[in-house]
Amino acid sequence: MGSPFISAVKCFFKCPVCTMSVMLNSEALRDQNLVKSLKERCPDVDVDNLGFYAGFFLALLFVVFCVISYLFFNVLRFLYF
Repeated sequence: MGSPFISAVKCFFKCPVCTMSVMLNSEALRDQNLVKSLKERCPDVDVDNLGFYAGFFLALLFVVFCVISYLFFNVLRFLYF
């Protein structure tokens, strides 16, 4: 079994709709069909902490893309101005 962060990221790519619904609404864990679907597709994920780790992954991805765009536009500024 891997780390909970890696298993949450894998689950995000396997079932993004399920993961986003858990991340955005903590009451979604009361839906037994959703929990059953998550357990079938991602058996090694901790469903209780899935929203936290998926949100952390998306925040980290946002910061990485912001840094890339900042660097990209600074390089363009030096090349063209």
